Amino acid sequence: MKRIIIALSVLCTFLLSSCSALLAPTHAEDDSVLINVYDKTVGLDDGVRIAHAIFGIQEASRSEKLKSVEMLDWCLNEQMMGDSYTGYFVTYKVKVGDETWYTLVDLIEFDSGSYEGKFIDTDRSLSTIQSMLY
Repeated sequence: MKRIIIALSVLCTFLLSSCSALLAPTHAEDDSVLINVYDKTVGLDDGVRIAHAIFGIQEASRSEKLKSVEMLDWCLNEQMMGDSYTGYFVTYKVKVGDETWYTLVDLIEFDSGSYEGKFIDTDRSLSTIQSMLY
């Protein structure tokens, strides 16, 4: 009887971890998302890009941006769960020169394959970013 209970516990643990893997965001590490996270973290928008062009300031290359961003963690956004979409809060680590920043993004993935992301905040402290989730 003890072996059956242990086997069922192990099976339940495996099934629960598999379920969360099935719900994992599929677009959180797409190149376009990572580049957008980098740009938002360093404050690059059209106005800044125009100023850079005027003053001849070089922006990081695409490959540099991709190397600088790492997805650290994700969790379901239970407020954004529907029949045809799933919401996630995704935490990214962004290296900008010698500095490390953490960025929180609200990512919604649609069953159609499209997605949209909303930049929530960025901070040098991971605990500050993570505290926004609770």
